[in-house]
Amino acid sequence: MNLDDLRAFEAVVRLQYPELQIAFKERSKTQKFLGYLMFAFNPWYMSKYTSTFAPTVYFPTQDSYERNPRGSISLLAHELVHLLDTKKHPFWFRWTYLFPQIMAPIGFLVYGLLARSHAWPLAVLFAGAVLALVIARVSTAAFFVLMAVVLAGSGVLAVLVSGWASVALFAGLACLAPWPSPGRVYWERRGYAMSLGVYQWTTGSVPQILRDSYSRAFVASFYFYMSWQKEATKKWVDATVERAANGELAKEQPYGVVHDFFHSRGMDQQ
Repeated sequence: MNLDDLRAFEAVVRLQYPELQIAFKERSKTQKFLGYLMFAFNPWYMSKYTSTFAPTVYFPTQDSYERNPRGSISLLAHELVHLLDTKKHPFWFRWTYLFPQIMAPIGFLVYGLLARSHAWPLAVLFAGAVLALVIARVSTAAFFVLMAVVLAGSGVLAVLVSGWASVALFAGLACLAPWPSPGRVYWERRGYAMSLGVYQWTTGSVPQILRDSYSRAFVASFYFYMSWQKEATKKWVDATVERAANGELAKEQPYGVVHDFFHSRGMDQQ
């Protein structure tokens, strides 16, 4: 695949999602800030990961995007699924993708309302978290140690100064834990089904090493441990490859659009 194929695929994506904007993290202050915040959990956010904030798809750099048309087409196809899902379910997609962690601010807000002038342990929590994020650039282990101290310390302070109102603070903290996220798993399965389909259609098979890599993505820190079901994820990956190989996946949209693009340009190996 070459750059002309990538440009042609961009046109196909825009037919499905006219609002598409392609941008690059290296030029985005917002993405750099997010990369800083997420460094402890995903240090490759800025350099290896493509992210979608509808209607914009952020690739790490323009050079890497254009230098690897095959990989960029696969990534853009994956993100097309997210773009269309966001457009169809604007609130539900975002809420379920971030649940349960998105509930944490609600707990903190309730704590602030209940504790009022005694809610200053929240400031200790946030200041400690900022300091931990700074330290994470030097040592991930130090980040987790400091965060444990900050969480425990702010919790003890909250109990001492605000009594029963601290329950709301602990509820907010509990939501920040790496709990399974069924919504995130659902939406990412839709995206990774496209990734698996693209590889199957363009090469004729999906090697085990790639299947394992996709499976690990669901249970690792990159998506904040969104699933705890390692074996079930592996079975889903294998079943999805089979659906791509036997033509079932191509009967669904937007997978069929992408499959037809490869077929029309003689790139499919099916």
